[in-house]
Amino acid sequence: MSVAHFEDQRREMIAAIRLIAEHLVAEIGKTALDDRVLRAMAKVPRHEFVPIEVQPYAYLNRPLPIGFDKTLAAPHGCRDDGPARP
Repeated sequence: MSVAHFEDQRREMIAAIRLIAEHLVAEIGKTALDDRVLRAMAKVPRHEFVPIEVQPYAYLNRPLPIGFDKTLAAPHGCRDDGPARP
């Protein structure tokens, strides 16, 4: 798969996460995700952090196996807890 393909998938994933966050505003009582969080997620080449066998699924909104009984969290599971603390 090409870099352009993964970039398109990443953009689609961010758009989907943005919509999910906007729809959940009323339920969670919090404003939508901070744009800084979404911009950071848009820069991360998620497909480079998973085994080649699951790279085609890297930008689905679900956890992915990374080996050793570990998973890469689903993108929607990423939280914006405000400013980083030391």
